[in-house]
Amino acid sequence: MALLALLTGCGPAPMVANAAGRPVALAAFYPYYWAAGRLAGPDVAVGLITAAGAEPHDLELSPRQVAAIGRADLVIYQRHFQPALDDAVRIAPPRAAVDVRGVLNDPTDDIDPHVWLDPVAMQHIVAAVGDALTQLDPARTQDIRIRTDATIADLQALDGDYADGLRGCADREIVTNHEAFGHLARRYGLTQVGVTGLNPDAEPSPRRMADLVALIRRDRVHTVFTETLASPRVADTLAREAGVSTAALDPLEGLAPNTPGDYLSIMRTNLIALQRGLNCPI
Repeated sequence: MALLALLTGCGPAPMVANAAGRPVALAAFYPYYWAAGRLAGPDVAVGLITAAGAEPHDLELSPRQVAAIGRADLVIYQRHFQPALDDAVRIAPPRAAVDVRGVLNDPTDDIDPHVWLDPVAMQHIVAAVGDALTQLDPARTQDIRIRTDATIADLQALDGDYADGLRGCADREIVTNHEAFGHLARRYGLTQVGVTGLNPDAEPSPRRMADLVALIRRDRVHTVFTETLASPRVADTLAREAGVSTAALDPLEGLAPNTPGDYLSIMRTNLIALQRGLNCPI
């Protein structure tokens, strides 16, 4: 309970409300929190390190929170994505950790960390989280494996929906506010064109904006995609200059408070937005 008092009292990252004597598993940000919550069941307390609605890239942790992470039974994180959490795991190692980069062993993670937007990659992540939870709570191994298999089946269905839904689209270029959708694009044969690169707060140069307007007109792109948790100002300006419409995609880095739905439903909402924006047969 002392762990929970440290995590809920202050700072940008409330993690677990009440463990009530249960083991504590902490997830770095929303997609991994969703996965752990689906698999853990009622006997493991699952907490979120990056506060809901916050930008994971900007995570900062107080010394008290770092100490609390060190007392967690399991931490699920992605090395090199959130430096503050990398430091916390090194300084105050939890009892066990799942590093998503180690699970996937994908060299493109160095360029684009947004692996959770690929439903196939998420299947591997869920399997690794399930294995870690069975070690954390071996008495519930069968229940955890049943929930793991069901979640992987849901992700397989999601992958099938994306493969079918993005087949035959008239447009193949996703012009996005920042380059969060590279893994998704590669999985389904699309090309991502980012306005601001990997940094959602970066400002593109006038030359970059002019080049993007020319690309949109040349390739007859119909939509510029904005994102949740990032200002749409630059993408809106680009769309206005190019004379095209905008649509929103959710990179699922952190859900805003009171956002309806979960990982699966929001990924399907993204699919609908992509189908409409890319002129796909529906």
